[in-house]
Amino acid sequence: MQFGSHTKETNPFVLVITINDQPFKEVSKKLFGKSLEFPLKCSSWEEAREWFDSLEYRVVKKYCVTLLAMRNYPSDGLRQKLRSKNISDTTMEKVITELQEHHYLNDEEWLEHFIHQQVHKGYGPNGIAAKLRQKYIAQNKIEDSLNKIMTAQMQKKKIVDLLMHDFQAYPKEKAMRLLQRRGFDPFLIYEVVKNPHDRDSGEME
Repeated sequence: MQFGSHTKETNPFVLVITINDQPFKEVSKKLFGKSLEFPLKCSSWEEAREWFDSLEYRVVKKYCVTLLAMRNYPSDGLRQKLRSKNISDTTMEKVITELQEHHYLNDEEWLEHFIHQQVHKGYGPNGIAAKLRQKYIAQNKIEDSLNKIMTAQMQKKKIVDLLMHDFQAYPKEKAMRLLQRRGFDPFLIYEVVKNPHDRDSGEME
């Protein structure tokens, strides 16, 4: 069997691996370009698939470890990056499982850190949930983490903080609209705003 490769005509970022001049696999040039070493001997399609599966696993694992060395990722976000590079589901899940087992990936810690970071920036649960959906985090994970961290009491304290500092100069109606845009519960906003004593003192019921 004769292996070869060429750049895909319709996409310069994709390499087409060929066997006997027939398309076999399409891969990311960025990921596979420098790692594409064809087997010296291959006598069947089964052996060709085994060779590619092994190559894909090594390339993907190296790529993921490099990414995680630069910044933390949630597993769902990492999946999305791998899917965009046409990585097979089998290899993707195998690598992600190994990274989780070796503590390179920890979704619970990532979510907790992200939520607290966004709270510090002045966002409420609805705003944070929208940001997490943009990062391809599963809805059930978003809801579980927000319910655990962003209690009504915590939201009220943050609303008071924003009213006393960031939104202090605004009329009440505009401040309430801004809080809703930040993703806070409208009912909790109303509960805080309607009681000026608690708002000014910073005390919560």
